[in-house]
Amino acid sequence: MNNRNKHTPGPWIVSDETRENFVWILDENSDTGVCMVHTDTDSKDESDANARLIAAAPELLEALESMLDYLKRQAKENSRREWALHNAHAEFMRNAIAKATGGAE
Repeated sequence: MNNRNKHTPGPWIVSDETRENFVWILDENSDTGVCMVHTDTDSKDESDANARLIAAAPELLEALESMLDYLKRQAKENSRREWALHNAHAEFMRNAIAKATGGAE
């Protein structure tokens, strides 16, 4: 993993219990709270979906970084024309990684 900013390492999980109108995101290895998502009785499904997305963040970041590294290796082995086809995807990944890590790629 190539994270530039420090965060609680994954994997993260969504707690089975809701406490005081919050769903907790936990570090799977230590059961320590990473963050919480406020639940609203009118949007419980949305709150649960938000919690699952947040819990997947470390793995999603790692997947993006891995795919970007793969594209960079492919660019060295292939023609400029082939790399140009993937460049927009690479830029999208770089922007998402920068947003997640708080900096530029």
